[in-house]
Amino acid sequence: MNTPVDNQSYIVEVTAQNIQQMVLDASSKVPVLLDVWAEWCEPCKALTPILEKLAEQYAGRFILAKLNADEQQELAAQLGVQSLPTLKLIVDGQVGGELNGLQPESVIRELLDKFVEEEGGGAEPSDNLAEEIRRAINARDTDRAQQLLQQALTEHPEDKSYQYLAIELLVSAGELAAAKQRFESLAQEDKDAEEGKRAEARFYFADILEAASHETDYALQLENNPGDADALFYVAATMATTARYDEALELAWDLFQTHMSYKSGEPRVVLLKVFDLLGKSDARAQKYRRKMFNFLH
Repeated sequence: MNTPVDNQSYIVEVTAQNIQQMVLDASSKVPVLLDVWAEWCEPCKALTPILEKLAEQYAGRFILAKLNADEQQELAAQLGVQSLPTLKLIVDGQVGGELNGLQPESVIRELLDKFVEEEGGGAEPSDNLAEEIRRAINARDTDRAQQLLQQALTEHPEDKSYQYLAIELLVSAGELAAAKQRFESLAQEDKDAEEGKRAEARFYFADILEAASHETDYALQLENNPGDADALFYVAATMATTARYDEALELAWDLFQTHMSYKSGEPRVVLLKVFDLLGKSDARAQKYRRKMFNFLH
């Protein structure tokens, strides 16, 4: 969940020395809009008041990070900046979107609103009932989980957390079509929320395993050939599905580094979907997002 920063931190200056802290690390809490500019650039000067106005209006739900391309030429080159002004929206250590040249406020808002949570956004379980449900799901006690969920949905019909848990239970029980149907009934803002992304990640890995060859022992294949792309892919999906996230990340990272073009770039998607399962605040997801960013840039 995005965590607004205090009003002294809406706008920051970025250098090679502080980009890790001010941009990459900070982007695990709220999106960071990186503004690459220069003193001689007239469009940059015209863009500045628009960006500063947005930073104030969003009140800490994103950070405006300003990078002077003349003073930080090497860093700008590393970031692939080819024209000014350039805006890069960094979300969890990854480039979520980019704009080049002078842009109207509406276009910048559109980019921000894809990733910036609304004020007061995010749903949390209203009581300990959610934990009981999750324990039942993890224990594969479907009857108990269903009973508790029915109680929760009756007592807390407006609490979206239980809608997500109902979807998780259906996936766990192998009722993937029903889970997807329930997901589609959610409002778009709920689909785009962190729990919505987590649900989509569960669908993603379930679909992978459903399409896998049931005659192949991918774990044995991986043991015999640790660099085999198919084995890395399907075993990583298995680890993610069974909540063995450390192993899923290691396998997905190996696949990403050594077979980046496998299945038309699917290794990157595998990593991002594991990140979605873990959530934005998870230290492991943050660590591997930084590794991805450094590897790609």
